[in-house]
Amino acid sequence: MKAFNTSLSVAALSLIALPATAEITAQELWADWQAMSAFLNNGMTAEVSETANGLVLRNLTMRPDVGEDASTEMQFEQIELIETGSGGVEIVVSQPYRSVVETQTLTETLVVEMLASFDGLDVMATGSPNNITYMYTLDGMTYSVTQLSGPSGASPTVSMVMTTEGFETTYTVNGPLPDRTFTSSIVADSIELEADVTPTEDEPAELKVTGQIDGLSGTSDGSMQAVQAYLQSFSNTSGAGSDGASFDGSFTYDSAEVVAQAGDTSFDFSMRGGNSGGTLDFDFTASSLFYGFTTTEPQVSYSGSDVPFPVEARAASSAFAIEIPVAQQPEPSDVALQIDYTDLVVNEAVWATFDPGQAIPRDPATLRLDISGLVQMTTSIMASDPAAFAGPPGELRSLSLNQLLVAAAGAELTGEGAVDFVPGTFPPQPVGNVNLSLSGLNTLLDRLTAAGLLPAEQASMARAMTGMFAQPGAGPDTLETTIEFLPGGGVTANGFPLQ
Repeated sequence: MKAFNTSLSVAALSLIALPATAEITAQELWADWQAMSAFLNNGMTAEVSETANGLVLRNLTMRPDVGEDASTEMQFEQIELIETGSGGVEIVVSQPYRSVVETQTLTETLVVEMLASFDGLDVMATGSPNNITYMYTLDGMTYSVTQLSGPSGASPTVSMVMTTEGFETTYTVNGPLPDRTFTSSIVADSIELEADVTPTEDEPAELKVTGQIDGLSGTSDGSMQAVQAYLQSFSNTSGAGSDGASFDGSFTYDSAEVVAQAGDTSFDFSMRGGNSGGTLDFDFTASSLFYGFTTTEPQVSYSGSDVPFPVEARAASSAFAIEIPVAQQPEPSDVALQIDYTDLVVNEAVWATFDPGQAIPRDPATLRLDISGLVQMTTSIMASDPAAFAGPPGELRSLSLNQLLVAAAGAELTGEGAVDFVPGTFPPQPVGNVNLSLSGLNTLLDRLTAAGLLPAEQASMARAMTGMFAQPGAGPDTLETTIEFLPGGGVTANGFPLQ
């Protein structure tokens, strides 16, 4: 699966580098493509002929090295590089573009062949050999998966159509190899996608997916050394990291929606999700990965023959961020996780299944978790085969619970604390403490009992247990406790031994 993901990434990066808008000549542009292909090990070949105003590249084919268990081939029947006479080179791409990905998994060989056609593609390259800017606009693309098969040979028909409005992209490469950097920007008033999967005899259900994103804009930049390191599975992590190789981006959008529907005579479902805008940020280096997103007013709904009623959920906002180290380092590296769902609610039909009498308040729920820490990496994850790991790729050195908030059904749990970990212990042995506060527990237990979800004797047992490990807080119906992790593996709650 790793090689399959890499092969798809190679295809995407190649599309960025090739169809993209020069004082630069067609010969210089072609020479730059060849140099880039050799640097990224893309295996690019073409039949080249000169014209009165440029070059024609026939049967341009790329066969990137993606590992022993996969192969990828991408082919353009013809690409014309036309010198415009005004300092630019127009890039005219024949249609369709063809790609084939073959991946060997543990149990089967998966083959995917795809054809892509462009609608309103306008590409121009300007600049000089060491400073090339590609500018292109696009009205849409049509994808058709002409082969999608495994050992059984089953091959459903898959088609995808993308249409755009106000779509403009620039992509600039700066400097000679290997120290070349790149920047890109994108704006789009809207991007719509429609995908259809026609059933086979074995899988009769037809699937249709539509999606739309409005008001998209963003920028990204990085170094070609980082791209090379990624495509080589970070086999040269240390060198790329010391050279400052990175790839980062930041994007915003005004709204997004996706709808999926499937069904046949015996089964059907419909799912819809969307939001009122959000952000996406990422930062990939040879030593660490960061990914984060936010959304405003996310919502999702589901209905189908397998559920008795529609299920709906929405929130005021949501956020997720994660930072992890991926390379062996002499000093501990940062690690972090943030999760935030604010004012989450579900529809009454869901509540009514277990609380028809409304004993439990339908208050919006909130979940916030903010954790940071340090980990000593002993293995470079991307440069190693996970199956060959003799143990974890690193050791935790510290964790801080910066914020914990769980608020639901009238109760609220908060927490904060920090622990250090004893080096060389497995499982990791923490030393430190975590402070927790819980309000509304007794009221919640009463409501669960009234709803018939919790027998009275179990509610009494829960009160007795919390009384052993917690003490009354400053407010009414509030409990507080300090969980302390002691040297040697002991654990106490307000001084009461737990382990």
